[in-house]
Amino acid sequence: MIQKYIGVFIVTALLLTGCAGKKEHPADPLVITPEYYYNEGKKYLELNDITSAEWHFKKAVQLRADFAPAYEGLSLAQLERGNLQKAEIFIKEALKNDSDWIPARIINGRLYLAKGEYEYAVNEFEYAVNTADRSKLIKDKVKLKRDAYCRMGSAYKAWGKYIEAQAAIQQVLNIDSTDIKAAAAVKEINEYLAVIEGKPAIINKIAAKKEITYADAAVLFLTELDIEKIFRSVQLIKEYRNKTAATIERNNFTSESIADVAEDYWAKSYIDKAIRLGIMELLPDSTFRPDNKINRAEMAIIIERFLMKAYDDPQLDTRYFKYVSSPYKDILNVSPIFNSVMVVTKRNIMTVFEDDTFRPLNTISGIEAINIITKIKSMF
Repeated sequence: MIQKYIGVFIVTALLLTGCAGKKEHPADPLVITPEYYYNEGKKYLELNDITSAEWHFKKAVQLRADFAPAYEGLSLAQLERGNLQKAEIFIKEALKNDSDWIPARIINGRLYLAKGEYEYAVNEFEYAVNTADRSKLIKDKVKLKRDAYCRMGSAYKAWGKYIEAQAAIQQVLNIDSTDIKAAAAVKEINEYLAVIEGKPAIINKIAAKKEITYADAAVLFLTELDIEKIFRSVQLIKEYRNKTAATIERNNFTSESIADVAEDYWAKSYIDKAIRLGIMELLPDSTFRPDNKINRAEMAIIIERFLMKAYDDPQLDTRYFKYVSSPYKDILNVSPIFNSVMVVTKRNIMTVFEDDTFRPLNTISGIEAINIITKIKSMF
């Protein structure tokens, strides 16, 4: 009983909480219903006017305290604000008043997804698509099912279940074949599945990333390439170390030389080996910054360093500085990264964009990185 009163108190307090700033709202219609205020609130949400949306949802609650859609709307508004705690309070109130209100189940699924509870999220989205056609209250059933399938695809993808994600997003295209976002999502999943075929689990995780890190790059090079074989001999490696402008003497390198990579760091062994082989280097302060995102220019430099050793060609890192101009709009021929970019683009290891730019500061996705490594692998 006490918990019940506490719950009522919290919801009431949230309803009475004023939003920042004062806004004028239209006069009440002649026929005042909670449905009217709910629908108006949803319109304001589509316009990204969260404050006005909340005002209308609260008006609906004032007219009918047990009106589930209004609480669903308030929950969605809080979700848009990024306040998961308040969103959860409102969605519980919505489901308490009407557990069959399908939009509330979708919002509940989004909350589970935000908390990383993927199975529960999928269950809510499946409930939505399976019951939408039977609902007499939902006007636009097609739109609701499309949203539920899209959210389901996101949940499956975050869960690491890419086949299921592909199937869910394909349902969006079955409903609306012109949905550009769904088509792009299916294409991305197809590329991912093609890239990871036959790959170990550690590579699958990297492939799923939107932006890879220095640690990821070390893992990819050491896992996908037989580097010591490519470098021909240990003697060559030792000789090359003496030629490379290194921040530390690699002949004296030990695991403890890296200031910011702990012994239990997940990619520790890969990073150690990448540095020992001279593919990657420490910064002057003896840090590696393994979790820093790697950009296209930095990847080009690593590849250039690798190719110098693979071909035993110490002059490769200056070969293109003789060019009097740059073929790329965003990189000058006197830029420190110019030679590295030329090395990777002339060999078609990394591509140039259609507008003749290289976009050196762009980050690299897991799929893009694996495709780059695959091109290098085909050269040896």
